[in-house]
Amino acid sequence: MLKWLTILFLMMSHFTMAQYKSQPTQFDSFIASPNIEWAAYADYYLNFEKHNLNKLLFSRFVRNEIKASLPTNSGSYAANFISYISKDSLDRLILEPMMGLPIYDSDGNYPDFSKIEPYKIDTTSSTFTSITQILYFEDGVLKSYIPWVSPSIIELVTAQTRQFVGYNEYLSTCYNHRHNYLPKENGHDIYLGESTTNFDMDSAIARSRLKELYGRNLLETLIPHIQDNKMDIRSFDTNIKLNPDELINYYDSLGNFVVSKYLGIQTSLEDFTKMQLVQKWYYNYNENIVFNIIKEMYLCGYKNENDALSPILKIVFK
Repeated sequence: MLKWLTILFLMMSHFTMAQYKSQPTQFDSFIASPNIEWAAYADYYLNFEKHNLNKLLFSRFVRNEIKASLPTNSGSYAANFISYISKDSLDRLILEPMMGLPIYDSDGNYPDFSKIEPYKIDTTSSTFTSITQILYFEDGVLKSYIPWVSPSIIELVTAQTRQFVGYNEYLSTCYNHRHNYLPKENGHDIYLGESTTNFDMDSAIARSRLKELYGRNLLETLIPHIQDNKMDIRSFDTNIKLNPDELINYYDSLGNFVVSKYLGIQTSLEDFTKMQLVQKWYYNYNENIVFNIIKEMYLCGYKNENDALSPILKIVFK
């Protein structure tokens, strides 16, 4: 457990991915650069316990300090047409549940969305924020870009029977059109906390991948840089920096099979299919932007046959 772990994450401790093939948008056109080898949408639901980001954004929106739009979906064509809306106009709209969550009444009838009661936002209870994120690998470094965030996951109920019919997001804000945004040394950045998120490289990322140079997934993109000793990779247990030749199993001059003590029961780097990503999150008050710094990534595997899945190798990004 990390000492400074301050964020809980939702959705079975995995990051959520769009259930549709991502469409090109104004926010992800930058991946065409030849320096970017891999990119994918990696959307989170995060609860920033150090600061209630939802409450902060809602209050600023009400005071007309920041702009917001109806909820925007990552990788959707609608992301090319952001239209800002006022608080009064937003409150007059009837939101429907997010797709994929049909809920029927006791008679098997689908609810009449025209009778859904307008929802009054409770910023004290609505603490999970939907984070739209693009992870991309550029010039040997894994980077993160937050095009926007959508505060609050709200419950929707029918007006007469108050039947629960699903969830939806309320608005989207913190639009950032600079994928390579760098925080200023004297900027008004609010530290939100740190997250450690699990994900599966082969299944989850495949649904929202944007770019895979030579058809490589994220780990396959990292491996050549590791083998060329261009990445800072360490033992998770000892924090000892490792050389590429310490991360292979091989036969010695006598024909004996030599097992790397740093790979656990995995026979090669290709055997790792699970990762954990550690990120430190910030909100820039002046620019209304959410960003993060990728601290490190863990390759997770099995140290022994009867052990549980756990971090084995650590990649430190500078």
